[in-house]
Amino acid sequence: MNLSIRIFDPSEQEYLSRILELSGRRLKLCVQKTDVAAADVVFVKPDEPGASILINSCTRRGQPIVVVYGGDKGAFAWTLEKPATSKEVMHLLSDLHGRLGPDQAPANEAVEADQAGPIPVAQGAMLIDRLHAITAGQTPYAIVDERRRALILDVAGNRAFVTPQLFENKLKLIETAFRTTADALVEVDRQELEHLTEGMPYISTESFVWLATQEAQPLLHSAAASLNRRFRLSRWPSFTTLHHKSYHIAITGRLMKKSLSVNELHTTCDAPLGELAKFYNFAYASNLLGASQAAPSLPLPHDLPPTEQPPARAEKVGILGMILRRLAG
Repeated sequence: MNLSIRIFDPSEQEYLSRILELSGRRLKLCVQKTDVAAADVVFVKPDEPGASILINSCTRRGQPIVVVYGGDKGAFAWTLEKPATSKEVMHLLSDLHGRLGPDQAPANEAVEADQAGPIPVAQGAMLIDRLHAITAGQTPYAIVDERRRALILDVAGNRAFVTPQLFENKLKLIETAFRTTADALVEVDRQELEHLTEGMPYISTESFVWLATQEAQPLLHSAAASLNRRFRLSRWPSFTTLHHKSYHIAITGRLMKKSLSVNELHTTCDAPLGELAKFYNFAYASNLLGASQAAPSLPLPHDLPPTEQPPARAEKVGILGMILRRLAG
């Protein structure tokens, strides 16, 4: 969530910045400051110069959302009581997160998913690559293990049929899937699908892809190009059926709005780099990638020098406010 704080008083600006950042961390939301032009949400005070113009302009355009700090709740759509408290800010951020929701990728950012590729993994690379091709179509496929169909993927029906033994033992299921060779992955006649899967338990295809990609350990040291490839998501994953963390929700919200690389997500979100790489592979294998492009190269965490983070730059409006107050005596 990109926030802009258009408040002249430097002390109030710093206080609000800090409480927004802390509340965002508690909610596991990716909150970062930006300028008004790139913001999803702008914070203003109703009595400051230009505030009414900005509020009216954003209201007409419908974006960004303007939160009036210290404003009358009956006069504005979005307000935050002054002084702000952590409880109120957390409620506000939750409401804003729900209100913003996913946006569709602009047409000029759409890139063929085939131009992308998976992040290298220690085991399961062939499976992830084949899942990318399988989930793009409607044809059922079966993984043949010891002359029997151990797993049948029915993408059109969003079902992954497995033998009862594998259904009860997810680790064994993944081991079987990772041992799959190109010859062992065969196409199934749709007319025979019902007969072949009779009596077989199943999970959703997306759940199987999630399980496989979360167990495939990324090789981060040999994945520089992949980690810097920007991408978007074309839709939300079905998190209600996936064993996910709170940061998966946060990064999905960001990736529905703009293209980001795994490295860029890592610098702004409280999530391990390896887990973000797994999420990218899940999106790739599930054909959820909406765009893909090169991003500026960022060093891996172990390559960063042991320096402190530089302080955020003060807003220009804060400097202007100090000058005006001095002139006014």
